[in-house]
Amino acid sequence: MLAGKKLKKARLTVARGDETWSCSMDGQEWTFGSLKLPPVEKTDATTMFQERMARLSSFLSAVEGLFRRFVAVRSDPVQWSKETDSVRQWVSQRTAQA
Repeated sequence: MLAGKKLKKARLTVARGDETWSCSMDGQEWTFGSLKLPPVEKTDATTMFQERMARLSSFLSAVEGLFRRFVAVRSDPVQWSKETDSVRQWVSQRTAQA
């Protein structure tokens, strides 16, 4: 990132309380892979399926919310300038630690 390269693939983790979703995300295609949902209780197949779909819906809602926040920041020049400064500072601190 310090060299100006764009992120092609990233690992994304979303957490809420003791629930955690994780996946890989392709930056060019905006696709998700290897999505791991929080575990569901072992019950009958129908209930397990419904719980997994509810967890998938929660993940999608979280990603959509994060994207809406990104668009709001990105479309405001003042906020975007502050955000890019914060990212540059974060990257420089990470490379200093390495």
